Amino acid sequence: MLVRIRQEYADLLALEGEQALTPDASGAAFLVRLADLGYASYERFMAQALAGEITARGAALGLSVNPSLDRFADISAEVAQVEAITGPGAF
Repeated sequence: MLVRIRQEYADLLALEGEQALTPDASGAAFLVRLADLGYASYERFMAQALAGEITARGAALGLSVNPSLDRFADISAEVAQVEAITGPGAF
């Protein structure tokens, strides 16, 4: 995920330069791109990113995955599926 997001930020930086985007316009463009990638909101993106980073860090340190983190990732994915069907903030 980190490699993908680094590329997304690099693409956004290029777009900012090409179109002289304001910070607000840049943020809006990023949210549109996250939606294109399947994230209903920035919060959903960050939840998945955080879970992934914690898992990757644990693996790098040779630690076992905390079962609570797996449950968090499962719940986050389920919420994302519900939001995809009902729309963000529908529940």
